[in-house]
Amino acid sequence: MEKSLVAFYITFPNKDTAENICNLLIREKLIACSNTVDIQAAYWWQETIQQEGEILVFAKSCAHLIEAITHRIEALHPYEVPCIIHWPIQANPAYTNWVISTVQ
Repeated sequence: MEKSLVAFYITFPNKDTAENICNLLIREKLIACSNTVDIQAAYWWQETIQQEGEILVFAKSCAHLIEAITHRIEALHPYEVPCIIHWPIQANPAYTNWVISTVQ
């Protein structure tokens, strides 16, 4: 069975939360790696526009783990409605093989 790669786009309230959850996902072999970026978010919540700093995480894994990753993040995430977006990706063969060999 050929395994395809997937990228996740996940936002967190702060760096500590992002790192703690991503490190757990790495230890559990659900994701191969994560990258964090400071962002400024604006969104509609509780009848008003909210603006605040967040941490954006790009995480890479295999498509067969999408459901497990999503459920695990939802269980750990402090937001009532966490942003967990994913899409299929392609990468160079060496990186693809590394991701596949790193996760479950």
